[in-house]
Amino acid sequence: MLPASHTAAETGPIPEEWVAEGSDWVVHVDAERLRAADALRPVFDALVASAWGSSLSDMGIDARMDLTDITMFGTITRGPEAKGQTTTMLRGGSALRDAIQRHIATHKGYPLLLRPARRTDGRGITAWTIEQLSVHVALVPVGERGDGEANELVAVLSDHSDQLQACIGLLVERQTEFEPENSDQRHSNGSESPSNREEACPPGCVIIVRAKDLNRAHPPLRSALLASASDMEGYLGFREEVDRTVVFARLRVDGGDESNGDRMVSSLNGMVTYWNHAAQEMAQATPALQPLVDLIASGSVSREGQVVELTMEDWIAKAVPDESVGSGGRTATQPDETRPGERE
Repeated sequence: MLPASHTAAETGPIPEEWVAEGSDWVVHVDAERLRAADALRPVFDALVASAWGSSLSDMGIDARMDLTDITMFGTITRGPEAKGQTTTMLRGGSALRDAIQRHIATHKGYPLLLRPARRTDGRGITAWTIEQLSVHVALVPVGERGDGEANELVAVLSDHSDQLQACIGLLVERQTEFEPENSDQRHSNGSESPSNREEACPPGCVIIVRAKDLNRAHPPLRSALLASASDMEGYLGFREEVDRTVVFARLRVDGGDESNGDRMVSSLNGMVTYWNHAAQEMAQATPALQPLVDLIASGSVSREGQVVELTMEDWIAKAVPDESVGSGGRTATQPDETRPGERE
């Protein structure tokens, strides 16, 4: 459970300089590492095919190629007068910059007047408002090549101008704290980042979720499990071993004192059953999704008081050369072995 004084962004390898204070939820995707994992390619494909991935495609952004990190965060809707806010931070290079600039031109965005502290620091920050989409956008350089030309940047997209400018401030302040040669510490994988003071996610995570106060959302969330959550954390990741890739996942939901623990367990089991059925159907058409089916099947649900937890772990054998056909021939996989959590 996240301490009451903590925001959803204060634990795990989520880059804290990207996340505004007071956020209720955070979703972070290490796109660079995720696309390097053959075992998780179906997961990345599913993300790209989702409504979230389609929104990036509509902007001309290829999540598989143009981005290294993706972080979304915001606040929940607590009522008609307290509507939720959403901000998206995208880290990439020239392809991301070009896509954002084309998107601005296509939708007739106009320059957004930044506060003096943001306009005059000489960092090349640019910002726009797109009225027809009700969004504010900024490009913030965060790294340089050896020749001094800006290379890495963060695109900030927010439905609130004040939030956009606050996020620009976070990025600028963080840049000031670190020398360029230490910039790798700011990456989401950097174990030295101050955001790692509580290691809630093991090394190798590529998707991380944090949330709090979901049980205060108005109207209540449609998922009975999430509607009970006072705190939630989850992750998906992988690690490479000599002859296999181990994929792991965890979802932990704390319902607080007012929740029904038995109902939460039933709801979580129902979610796993649904995921398993859906994955099996997809795997029939796309055999590459079978590892995802095996991962879900390894799932184990447990409960301690008002906290329910789902853990998954499975491995995928690496392809090895088939010596019987000589070099350059076909590949074969390692012999089957008992998988973690395998049932009789």
